[in-house]
Amino acid sequence: MLTKSIKTYIEEEMKDGKIALFSDESEFAQKHALLPEGTAIELLDDSVRFHDALIERVDKETEELVKTEETPAFLETPVNFVKQHVNEFLYIDSKWFDIIRIDGLTIEVDDVFGHYSVLTGLKQQKKNAVELKSILADKLHGEDKVQLMWNDKDGLFDVNLSIDKLDGFNENESLGRNLQLIYHFFFAVLQELEAKN
Repeated sequence: MLTKSIKTYIEEEMKDGKIALFSDESEFAQKHALLPEGTAIELLDDSVRFHDALIERVDKETEELVKTEETPAFLETPVNFVKQHVNEFLYIDSKWFDIIRIDGLTIEVDDVFGHYSVLTGLKQQKKNAVELKSILADKLHGEDKVQLMWNDKDGLFDVNLSIDKLDGFNENESLGRNLQLIYHFFFAVLQELEAKN
């Protein structure tokens, strides 16, 4: 799972005994001894992780593209943009999602309850369903904040999270900052799931 993803990333990106890592990956790699002896780590600033992400504004009803936003500029936009444009959702994809095994994600505000939701596909084995739901619910402070459904067609879990309860979430903070929180959240979930298996 996480070990395999990070190991692969290190093997692909290591050059001349040096590797550039963000804080989550660096701590994990060191804790689990995934780096060859004597590796020099360049610690990257977490705030730039999603500077090359794809961000699309999409109409909820028609699922037609409204606009592809420029990164990193749009990452400075407060995440409450989706509350002000309630007829749209944001679709975000990044190469970093490969590490946490998610298949792109959407952020939107629920029209009825006004909750901020993240929808994504999480590549995990079906047998992990009970543990996965338990970890997600625990980290979001309640089972009602998580919908988890196995998708046979794609071989992954469709995950719908109400992120209002995510520790550190603030609708007035930038999209970039909240994406870091969401990434860290999934990273921590997978770390816990791997430790239990």
